[in-house]
Amino acid sequence: TPPYPPSGAPAMAPKASNKVVAKSVEHALAALSPDSVIKRLDVRYRQIGDAGAERIASALAQNEKLTKLELDYNSISTAGAARIVEALSSNSTLTHLYMCNNAIDDEGAQHFAALLETNRTLREIFLASNRIGQPGAERILAAIKKSGAVLNIDLGFQNIGQETADEIRKAIEENRAKAKEAAEKERQAAEQGA
Repeated sequence: TPPYPPSGAPAMAPKASNKVVAKSVEHALAALSPDSVIKRLDVRYRQIGDAGAERIASALAQNEKLTKLELDYNSISTAGAARIVEALSSNSTLTHLYMCNNAIDDEGAQHFAALLETNRTLREIFLASNRIGQPGAERILAAIKKSGAVLNIDLGFQNIGQETADEIRKAIEENRAKAKEAAEKERQAAEQGA
């Protein structure tokens, strides 16, 4: 068998991992340090609660690399969700947020709705199996329509009427069509400019 790398070829540096599965809040905080290159942080099933969410939110506010944050199954209530939302209000890198199976209610949904109206980077948000009801879902629907940026949202397994769920699905489909059209125009402009 020939030696690898082949003789004379430059050796490749090991590729840094872009995902960390945090074992604790402290581990998550280390992954969110300003010099971190981590793009995806998985802090699921750690029961961090609101106190842990607040600590992660403080670090998240300073992070400029993370694109996906997974906080499912952590007993995070509206108070902890509000801190995460606050941290994301000035964030321009996070595209995916997972907060399923927590304890976020309609008040928390209002915080997320306010975020979705102003944050143009967050494209996918997963809030299934929380405590969001009809009022929270309606507020999120209005935000999705206003922003045009959200391409996927999961509000499944909650007390939301079918009509509102259908309207949310329709608004997401419209946002995807607009995004696809904008990408095509951008591609055409790049071709013409080349």
